[in-house]
Amino acid sequence: MVSDHDLTEYAKSVSDWDKAVSISATHGILPQVMRVVSDLMRAGIVPEWIMSPLRNLTHTDVAMQARLRIALKEMLPVIRKNGAEVIVLKGPAIAELLYETPGERTYRDLDLLCREEDYGKLWHALTSLGYRTDEGPTLPARKAEQETYFERKFLHPDGLVRVDVHPDAMKLGVRPRHAEDLWKRAVPTMLEGEPTWVLCPEDQLLTLCVHLHRHGFIRLIWFKDIDLLLRRYGDRLDWDMIKADAKAEGSESSIWYTLKLTRKLLGTPLAPDIEERFKPNPLIRLAYHLIWPESDALNLRSTTRRRAVQFSVSESWRGMLPSLLLMGRKREKMEIILRRVRPF
Repeated sequence: MVSDHDLTEYAKSVSDWDKAVSISATHGILPQVMRVVSDLMRAGIVPEWIMSPLRNLTHTDVAMQARLRIALKEMLPVIRKNGAEVIVLKGPAIAELLYETPGERTYRDLDLLCREEDYGKLWHALTSLGYRTDEGPTLPARKAEQETYFERKFLHPDGLVRVDVHPDAMKLGVRPRHAEDLWKRAVPTMLEGEPTWVLCPEDQLLTLCVHLHRHGFIRLIWFKDIDLLLRRYGDRLDWDMIKADAKAEGSESSIWYTLKLTRKLLGTPLAPDIEERFKPNPLIRLAYHLIWPESDALNLRSTTRRRAVQFSVSESWRGMLPSLLLMGRKREKMEIILRRVRPF
């Protein structure tokens, strides 16, 4: 953890506060930075003018979060009334479950996981509330049994609220093997005064790690989500189950590298044997360090290489080959590729 003395020294060394504020916004940590800067300003360490741009950006984030919370509260009972079940993913769930002050975990949209057979019911629920989408109420037929569906986007008429509907939580591009197990392990909770479901801690960890990796390790707040989850649940997590699911879904190497980076960046307490459980072969480790250099990732300057994580049939060879080489489930991916090249 960073001491008060270290924070003071860091603040004194800042030469461009406008850039510091901009970086804070990019990494989703404006509320935390504003709290720290307020204390430093009262101590005469930070110039007072900094608070104005910080406050303006933070208030914008807070207003956006309030709008999203209202939208979530409005849609959950309508979704239930239409006979659909959803699991609330990412932002709202993480804010309530992991942060002492939920308002310090801002988010920009809503993410809902639904079963494929419930998609039509959810589509009708959201469109009845005025949400618009280019997608119809039915999912298109698969060209291969192993193919998965990516998110469907819905936008509220006010242009502020976007809802991403996910038939697949991890979005790795191949139909998940343990999708129904994920639903069986889901945890009932209350969000915005409405009953709903969230992922169990083990599934939260898996999806957060893959999400951070898919986006190239580029946002500090996503590292912090994983850090807080491990600090809260680490000694209670079922690592055997996490390992089994990661292997089944082909994400072991992704979990290994994300846990390693999180530990190094934030000092996350992690038993020495945990990373070893997920460590891939030397060739894959070398590829990861070349594609996402550790120094770049730890300085939040890595590059998004989505296709290296997410198998994407629609993008032809460039969307299929990187993930085939760097992630798991190679046989199923090869079957999908062969069906595309030689349909039968």
